[in-house]
Amino acid sequence: HRLARRNHRQLAWLMALYFQSLLSSANVDPVNVVLLRHRPSGMVDPFPIWRSSREAFDDYQSVQLNTRRGYFRRPIWASFAAVPGGRTLFLGLYSAQLTGPVAEGSRDPFGGHLLEPEKLDRYACALMPELRDYSGRLFIDWGASPRAWVQRGDTKKAITELYEENREPEHPRQGGDPEYEPVVFPVFQYVRPPACGGAGLLPVRPA
Repeated sequence: HRLARRNHRQLAWLMALYFQSLLSSANVDPVNVVLLRHRPSGMVDPFPIWRSSREAFDDYQSVQLNTRRGYFRRPIWASFAAVPGGRTLFLGLYSAQLTGPVAEGSRDPFGGHLLEPEKLDRYACALMPELRDYSGRLFIDWGASPRAWVQRGDTKKAITELYEENREPEHPRQGGDPEYEPVVFPVFQYVRPPACGGAGLLPVRPA
C-alpha cells in the first residue's frame, strides 16, 4: 500500500488514536494534565499570538482565573488553539506552577488594561520537550462542548489529523491559499474508533 510505504513510521498512530495514548507514550500521566483550548476572546486571538511570538503567548497563557485553580493546579498543561472550521490544533505541553496572584499594577499584554490580583493568578509556565515534535502539526476532536475550554487531561480526545511537517499556516488548511494546499504529505485522518477499541482502524485519505 503506497500510503503505508511512504509513511511507515506514522503507522504507529494506529495504536494511539487518542491524545491520551500519545501522552502515555511520552511517559506523561494524563491525570497530571489539564487540556486548554485557547480561542478568540474580544480582540485577542491566541493562535496568531502563538505563531508570531511564543514569549507573548506564554505571558498570555500564564494568567488564569483563580476560580479555576482546581484545574490549573495540575502540573502539566496541554495547550491547543481553536482554528477556523472548528478545528483544534496542538501547540505544546507546558510545565506549570502557581506563583501567586498577579502583581499589583500588572497589565494585560495585549489589551493594556490593569489585571486584578483578587481575581487572577500567575503561573510559571515552561515548554516541555515531550511531544514538541507534534506542535503545530497535530489536530484533535475537542468534542461537542467547544465553550468548555478547560478540561481534564484524561478526557478522551480523538486524533483527527497529522501533518508531516510544521508549516504553521496563518489558518491551517483554510481554503484558497495555494501555498498551503495541498500539504507535503496527505493529512492523516482516522475513522473514529469503535466502542470496543482498536480493531478495524484504518487511515483514510482526506476528501
